[in-house]
Amino acid sequence: MKIRTSCLLLTALLLAGCWQKSISPFYTTKDLVSEPKLVRTWREAKDSNDASDNDRMTWTFTNAGEKRFDLVLQDKNEKHEFEARLFKLGEERFLDLESQTRAVSTVPAHHLFKVVELTPDLKLAALSIDWVQKWLGNHPGALAHIAIVDPEHRDDRDKDELVLTADTKALQKFVGEHLTDDGFFDKPTVLKNQSVAVTANEK
Repeated sequence: MKIRTSCLLLTALLLAGCWQKSISPFYTTKDLVSEPKLVRTWREAKDSNDASDNDRMTWTFTNAGEKRFDLVLQDKNEKHEFEARLFKLGEERFLDLESQTRAVSTVPAHHLFKVVELTPDLKLAALSIDWVQKWLGNHPGALAHIAIVDPEHRDDRDKDELVLTADTKALQKFVGEHLTDDGFFDKPTVLKNQSVAVTANEK
């Protein structure tokens, strides 16, 4: 599988194909949890490549009720809207994000993040697309998925995008089995608290 080096930065992660996609959610209703500390605006921690605060993505969570959050990711050029759900598998917390801004013909997809830390910083680690796609390449029958041909490289099947089609039960079993595997999750993105709690009426 090709290595997506462009996915090293959070802004680049928002580009198509840079988060592992799943047709089914990673949670069930009984797994969902509430967390008021999540409901606020967070900004990517500054690193040596940032020119200004406006170049860094903000994540704004608002409480949408029924253990559901609306999430807006935004910088000075782009805005992305998601439905987010916080849930627990065992003692670990995770976020499932589902895009609410889809282009025509785009299939809805879920994306998994491990919540490494919630306070004072929010640290989120994305399920590694490279790890998953390498693993599926070596174990093609172990987890249901489909291969989507890269339109720019139709003759190079190593560049196919592998989308998970397994049901939630199988996905949770997969995560539980590999949770501690080296590289299963990417290096955490660190987000700094930028505001007091945000309510739905303040969006």
